[in-house]
Amino acid sequence: MHSKQDQYRDWIKDKKELPLFFQAWWLDIVCGGAAHWDVVLSKKKDETQGVFCFYKKTKFLQTYITQPPLTPVMGPWLVYPNNVQKRHSRYSFEQRVLEDLAHQLPSYLAFKQKWHWQIENYLPFYNRAYRAQLHYTYLWNNLNNKEEIWGNLANNVRGRIRQQQEHFEIKEMSSIAATLDLQNTILRNNGVKKPLDSQMVQLLWQAIQKYKGGKIFSAFDKDTYKLAASILVVYDQKEAYLLMSGHSTLGRSAGIPLLVWHAIHHLPASIEVFNFEGSMLPAVEQFYRGFGGQRQPYLLLKKMKFLSL
Repeated sequence: MHSKQDQYRDWIKDKKELPLFFQAWWLDIVCGGAAHWDVVLSKKKDETQGVFCFYKKTKFLQTYITQPPLTPVMGPWLVYPNNVQKRHSRYSFEQRVLEDLAHQLPSYLAFKQKWHWQIENYLPFYNRAYRAQLHYTYLWNNLNNKEEIWGNLANNVRGRIRQQQEHFEIKEMSSIAATLDLQNTILRNNGVKKPLDSQMVQLLWQAIQKYKGGKIFSAFDKDTYKLAASILVVYDQKEAYLLMSGHSTLGRSAGIPLLVWHAIHHLPASIEVFNFEGSMLPAVEQFYRGFGGQRQPYLLLKKMKFLSL
């Protein structure tokens, strides 16, 4: 009999509408192999109506469900039937499927997960003593209307982009090494003791290239030809995500606005949303706010088993 993960792998092969981070190939890499992640499925008459992906770590013989690196969202995803249109029908469907998924989760000591912003209902988890914190990101929901996006930029961001266009040359890169170096430098400067693992990031970038799921853009000083800034944008069928970004002392965070503005002009036409993957850190939040996107809440769920005993 096929395991739930095997069933999920077969099911998701042709489900391009799911977020990129739910793809099995992504989870295999960021979780360190198939043994370190799993999934539960909610079915009705052999039709999958919901899935719940999770990353599991073991420490001192205890299991923890948490977030893998470079993976902003995990958890549930719902597949609404075509006949579920009315509001009360959608809410009833969500309640039933999420309850089923929550019931199937394995035993663990602690749980911490960020959910995709489209998943707003966590009532079945609240009733099981999970607690949610509201976090925020910023979205551009109108990528086809570049004029509107430009008009919504803060004045200082528009000024930076104009200035940076004069001083920087943008190139699309085939290697992620320089982007990773810039990103890890920023992480270390912010006190992160374990920066991103180079081997994992290289494997992930190779897979992103294979599945045509992302691009790297770098800004170089036109006078010195030195690297100033770099970003990695990944995307699925409908949404793009600013997954990595970094700048050198030369860049002083200049270069990032220009790179983001450049990136949205070079994404597949099907993409409707650009997600800044905003941080709750005040300085980072202020920086992303300046791009004029919609402030979008999403859920961070936590549970400590010993607290509920």
